[in-house]
Amino acid sequence: MALGNVNATSGTMRIGTGDITSTVAQNGGTVLNVGTLTGNTTSSVNLNSTTNSIPTLGAFAVTGGDFTLVDSSALTVTGATSANNVTVTDSFAGSPAITVATGGSLAGTTGTR
Repeated sequence: MALGNVNATSGTMRIGTGDITSTVAQNGGTVLNVGTLTGNTTSSVNLNSTTNSIPTLGAFAVTGGDFTLVDSSALTVTGATSANNVTVTDSFAGSPAITVATGGSLAGTTGTR
């Protein structure tokens, strides 16, 4: 499944409800500009645009694959995020770039976080 531009700065973008069985990948040159990102898939998720702006990462479960998120805004993790490997890269120039709030977590079942 390929994702294009999404602009929902005050909304939530949910990717799947456990029903996506193919890899979710962001199309080159696209931007996810969403208030909160959540999801549940059975295959890898690769959201790797350096211009993504996602201030909140809620619960996101990837069973049977990896989760990769690249973000350019200050990111707060508010829900449990899990996958075989979880990679979150944030280029926000301020401090802190990534905050894991109470109730939030990043868990890689094969050990990479």
